[in-house]
Amino acid sequence: MNPMSEYNKYNDLLFAAIKSFINNVILADKEFIYNLSEYINGKELKHLSRNINIRNKYISDIHSCFVEIQYSMLTLKDTEYYINCYSYKSKKLSRTRSLRYHIENYMQELFILRERLLLYLKKIDRFYRKDHKYADITKRTKHVSYYVEKSFEIITPVRGTHVHQRRIYCPEIVRLEYYDVLATIRKDYIKKHNQEYKKVRRQWVKRIKVLNEAISKLMDNYFYHLKKIIFLPDGSLNYPENIKR
Repeated sequence: MNPMSEYNKYNDLLFAAIKSFINNVILADKEFIYNLSEYINGKELKHLSRNINIRNKYISDIHSCFVEIQYSMLTLKDTEYYINCYSYKSKKLSRTRSLRYHIENYMQELFILRERLLLYLKKIDRFYRKDHKYADITKRTKHVSYYVEKSFEIITPVRGTHVHQRRIYCPEIVRLEYYDVLATIRKDYIKKHNQEYKKVRRQWVKRIKVLNEAISKLMDNYFYHLKKIIFLPDGSLNYPENIKR
């Protein structure tokens, strides 16, 4: 991803805001820090920081939603590495099942990313509902929401079902699974099976790389518009009018 992409600009601005929030709010609450250390050691977290007001909650909410999106993006990127190598020596783990596993997880993460992007827009829209610029803001969020939905319709490589409902249907993987069976019955299919596996894996390595590039472009457009809502031209947070400064 371009170091000066809109996604990275948004990330840097939000990181600066959350850094200030952690230093001035969370770390200033000694009782909360003690309870947090107890929580890390397995005990129940007794209370949130008493320093968290509606303004700080706003910062916390927009950051936590962004982190979920960021995690999905990193997971999609990681799949490029996972699917490009098969280092398991155990015969108990099939190469084909491993390949299917990574493809299905990738598809699932695409769906999760789509839902998180849309949810983030809805939350931002609600935050600014009482703002005098709400008409312009909701127009922008609806435009971006439509853009996200249409973009995912185009880039989703396997259609016809959602992976959270049942397994995806991928013809090349199904064909490869038939080769798995045939290779156990006839030795002359072992070579064909190996050739087919390498072919299918190469196809998906290339496909996922292209998809991730498309996702990166989508993110740049998405966060370009969000930056216009969440931040002022000087880079400071643009708090909704109902949140006291």
